[in-house]
Amino acid sequence: MPGPNMSVLALSASLDMIPEMRRDFGRRGCALLLVIVLFLGADSLHAAENRCFFTVDCNAGVTFHLVGIEGLQPKQELVLISQGGAPIDWRVYLPEKAWKDVVGQRCSGIGKCETATSARIRIESEDAKGKSVSGRYEVGFGEQHFQGQFVAKFKKHNPPTVCL
Repeated sequence: MPGPNMSVLALSASLDMIPEMRRDFGRRGCALLLVIVLFLGADSLHAAENRCFFTVDCNAGVTFHLVGIEGLQPKQELVLISQGGAPIDWRVYLPEKAWKDVVGQRCSGIGKCETATSARIRIESEDAKGKSVSGRYEVGFGEQHFQGQFVAKFKKHNPPTVCL
């Protein structure tokens, strides 16, 4: 049976190995992170940071906020507004698989928006409850163009909008 000094020596030897274990873990952790990034690809990581959402307006219009779009400044967003016309379901005005011209803006804060020279949107699919949609967009600001895919989640107005 080992004596009391033996466990102190074993503990001391274990503590001496901690810096080396940290170094090995650091190397392995960096290698693992690199493998994950290569496996997922840059597009997947970009999509993960893409925080798009949409809101429904009183006139059955819908406003899409596309955030994290490549080519925009970090605090800018593309805002795409499809105007309805009557208080019925917004999907009547934005049917799936059809391009629709919309009002486009590049916004960098409340009231700080630049209107696009052209903008259109195409809904590719939506979930059963209409709470999440995926689609494509094309927006032009003179010579500068943005296009791509998005996935947007429904977001309620906060505070709620009062429709008359």
